[in-house]
Amino acid sequence: MNRPKYILLTKTAIREMFDECNRQYFNNSVELPIRVDMWTPQKKIVAMVRPIWSNRHKRTKAALHISSRYRWTEHNLRKVILHEMIHLAIGDYKEPLTFIQRLPLVGRFFITQHDDRFITLMNELNTQYNLGITVRAKQMRKEFIR
Repeated sequence: MNRPKYILLTKTAIREMFDECNRQYFNNSVELPIRVDMWTPQKKIVAMVRPIWSNRHKRTKAALHISSRYRWTEHNLRKVILHEMIHLAIGDYKEPLTFIQRLPLVGRFFITQHDDRFITLMNELNTQYNLGITVRAKQMRKEFIR
């Protein structure tokens, strides 16, 4: 049985993979987030994009988070970065939560993180390039290290 070849997760590795995916699959149309971090707010979150509001720039910028709590192969990192790039491409990370979505106990049941726009673009990329991008990164469960 072949053992997976893990890569060292660094901000440089994330940026390089982002640039490569941007060229290959998005025609360089997705703006690189102004921040790339190797942590997520909850330990079981593999990756996320979040907004950063800037009064100086008068527009929303983005931060990309990839968790260092997982072992990463190049293949898995590519799929997760592509997933987050879809969020960046459609801009859903900028949309504010409604009052109901903000309620601590009830709100999480009303949050749709992957709407029709996301699913459509994901399916288009998967069909065109055979990428295997998914809504949930279930393959990463076995790679959790801490």
